[in-house]
Amino acid sequence: MPVVEDGFDGSLYYGARPGTPLKAADRDELVIYIGTFSKVLFPGLRLGWLVGPRPVLERLQAAKQLADLHTSALIQAAVHRFCERRLLDRHVARARREYARRRGLLLAALRRRMPAETEWTEPTGGFSLLVTLPPGLDAGTLLPRAVERGVAFTPGAPFFVDGGGERTLRLSFSSVAAGRIDEGVRRLAETIRMARARVRGRAQPERLGVPVV
Repeated sequence: MPVVEDGFDGSLYYGARPGTPLKAADRDELVIYIGTFSKVLFPGLRLGWLVGPRPVLERLQAAKQLADLHTSALIQAAVHRFCERRLLDRHVARARREYARRRGLLLAALRRRMPAETEWTEPTGGFSLLVTLPPGLDAGTLLPRAVERGVAFTPGAPFFVDGGGERTLRLSFSSVAAGRIDEGVRRLAETIRMARARVRGRAQPERLGVPVV
């Protein structure tokens, strides 16, 4: 059975270099490796690449032509020239430094601002992390309340194959200015505290009035 390896953020790592891709050890040509330039250059580029067995690539090329003919030849030539001049390596190194800085600011703000029983991951690559809300809260329900306070996130349920993840949300630090990260986390933390207070209020048993004689 073929294995599709999505290496969209393989070059965005912080600290030690990540492990070798599966494709590097693929002696039986079972792995199809997918890469993209849009994550390291700019989102509107929409240009990527595949590494895989020639028969598979030929079928995928035919499907691509049926879908949209081809990717702009001018864009492909421009990116090829960019890589040929070794500019991509320099750009990725600069992007790693900046994303690492924003990641550090986000983690520091979470430690400083988040209420008790809130947990989060500390990623060694990419440009997002997962936050687990305190028990009783749902990320999908929390989202519109956070948006009202000027903060948005991605509910985590779609990232769980088992249908769980209702308490999980994804925070991205790729497009948020460094100076706005702490304020965004502060607003999100306040939203979580207010939601948890409402949940606790509903959980309180109704008190019966006792007549005074």
